[in-house]
Amino acid sequence: MSDSFEQNTIGGIVKNKRIALGYSLEEVESELKIKIKYLKAIEENKFNRFEYHTKAKGFIKNYANMLELNYGTLLAMYRRDVENIGMKRKINFKPDDEEEVQQKESKILKRFSQINLTKSKIYLSMGLVILLFTGIYVFRATRLAFDEPYMRITAPFELETGYAGKIEYDKDTIVIKGETEKNSTITVNEEVLQLKPGFEFETVELPFAEETLRLIIKAENNFGTESKIDITLTKPDKTIKVMKTQLKIMNSPTQITFKADGIIRYEATAQIDEVLNFETNRNIQIITSNPENIQLIINDVAYPLDGNDITYENKGLVIEKALP
Repeated sequence: MSDSFEQNTIGGIVKNKRIALGYSLEEVESELKIKIKYLKAIEENKFNRFEYHTKAKGFIKNYANMLELNYGTLLAMYRRDVENIGMKRKINFKPDDEEEVQQKESKILKRFSQINLTKSKIYLSMGLVILLFTGIYVFRATRLAFDEPYMRITAPFELETGYAGKIEYDKDTIVIKGETEKNSTITVNEEVLQLKPGFEFETVELPFAEETLRLIIKAENNFGTESKIDITLTKPDKTIKVMKTQLKIMNSPTQITFKADGIIRYEATAQIDEVLNFETNRNIQIITSNPENIQLIINDVAYPLDGNDITYENKGLVIEKALP
């Protein structure tokens, strides 16, 4: 396959952009939660490996967004090269070819007129056709019965079928949105959801007041085959680990004694516009005769210095001034 052809295919565009950005397939799999076999299918233009067009387009969309490609262009190419491949195409004959085509048509009609069709042959042909279509129907029904139904979470994060893990979430409520396929039933913690147009689904606002919340989202088809996404939401740890302290000197040189966790870290005269930076865990103490010349910032938050000997303590979730 030539380079120019590769550039005009979905797979060629995606693969070339991935390589240009320095991503490996393993890194893309980790970022998008899409199995490598599907990423390879996209890059090799082997879209027959996808069970449904919706699944293929969903994966292409995620891949395009990660690589900052124009998804609209890729979608148009997919519809042209994959979805509409079976559509009848108009053939424009050259004038020189018309006579040759007419000769072939007359030969075909002549041969057809020579066929001796009896009732038994007609019935046998009809039986074979019915048997063929019945076999196709049974094959497709059997395949649908054993294939996991397509399902994907689209908000507030993007997850694919089979995901099971923990996600940090910092709000007190959550609404899960996603998409599935026709004839699928969606449940969230055994509660059935009503599908919207386009086979999309959305939960009500779910409370998240505890430290963890487990959400089991299932899609089940008419044959009882299930696919599942298992999410455990956790609250981020807001415990203050470090007191990053900054002292900015203003107005005039100022004598300062600074203690961190009871240990003197600085004892000298700081000059105007000088900035002193310290890190500690439990507490800080500032002793000075000119507190008005010092701006105190701890973890990017300004704190007042309203005395000559001030101590601030790490209380875990907040920083508070110690009582005299």
